[in-house]
Amino acid sequence: MKKQITNIFYDLREVRIVNSLKLKPIHKLVLFVLESRGNDICPKKSTIAEDCGCSKATIDKAIKDLQKADLIRVKRRFNSSNRYFLNKEAIHKVAEELHEEASLKKSIQSEFDDPHYDPWGKESNIDFEEEKEFVDIEIDEITRIRNQQALSNMWESLNSVSGQS
Repeated sequence: MKKQITNIFYDLREVRIVNSLKLKPIHKLVLFVLESRGNDICPKKSTIAEDCGCSKATIDKAIKDLQKADLIRVKRRFNSSNRYFLNKEAIHKVAEELHEEASLKKSIQSEFDDPHYDPWGKESNIDFEEEKEFVDIEIDEITRIRNQQALSNMWESLNSVSGQS
């Protein structure tokens, strides 16, 4: 069953969701003004500008920004004001993604803030031990080869010294 989304701005929880969208104040204000008009949203841009207390150019830019963010849709009407549609589902989707991202960051931070947090954990120690054995074998082999080379170099230099005397 699909959740019915209605009146997203007047429920306190929903206002927090809109705040979490990280919009500029003018964008939020335009959304609030459009939402307050009900289902048939057809005000002139000059009316929206008057309601928001700003210029028509500011409203034009805010509406374009909201359209780019897919938060509103505008249907152009001939010889009349435009019709605006709030994309409430997109608003909720973006807000939920921001909430999930914030809660993930918070949970990761709380792990690091825990004084008993062990970033390696038991499973990682087992892997580390296995890698250590492998690395030790590899180092031992290299050391053995180097030692053999050093020994042969030493014998060569001893032979060359004894041969010169």
